[in-house]
Formats: sequence, structure tokens, C-alpha cells
Amino acid sequence: MRKSKVAEKQKKIDALYGNLSAGVLSPEVLAGIDKQIVTLRQEIEALETLEPPRNFTAPEIRAWLQTIREAPNATAVKLLIERIEVLRDKEKDTTEFNIVSTLNAVVSETA
Repeated sequence: MRKSKVAEKQKKIDALYGNLSAGVLSPEVLAGIDKQIVTLRQEIEALETLEPPRNFTAPEIRAWLQTIREAPNATAVKLLIERIEVLRDKEKDTTEFNIVSTLNAVVSETA
């Protein structure tokens, strides 16, 4: 994830350099491009020095989930849901909901 963000920011820098080489630009445009490049380089540096997240243990995950159960938090619940699949069976006139969690891979590895 971190590498893809760095690569994305580097692509933006490369595109900005492409704009610089495209031709004569006003001082305001040059200053704006320079500012964007400096900002992107700082963001890349911050991403590269960022420590990778630590692995959580199964008891820590269970405790966190219990906290959410006791006091539901919309933001935390959204983080737990990767997608919701809605399956409609016209013959039986039923609708089935399948909620795919972002924790499935983590829980299966630590449980």
C-alpha cells in the first residue's frame, strides 16, 4: 500500500516535470508547479520513513470488535465492511445480503 502511494506521487511529479518541459510558462505557473513538486516530495519522504503497521493479535482484534459491539461507531463499522452484495432471487421473490468484511483475511490468519 505504501509503495503504491509513493509510486502514485512520483507519477504526479513526473507529470509536473513534463509540464515544465512543454514550453514557456508564466512565473506564476512555474511557482505553482514548483510548490506542488516540493509538497509531493515531502509526502513521499514521509511515506518512506513511516513505520509499517504492527500486527495485531487475535485477542486484541476480539477486544476491539467487542468495543464496537458495546458502543457502535459508524466510522469503525464502515472500516469493517469491504462491500455489500445484494442477490435477488426473482423465482423465490427473496433478496439475500452478503456482507464481506475487511477483517476476513486478518481473522483467519490470527484465529
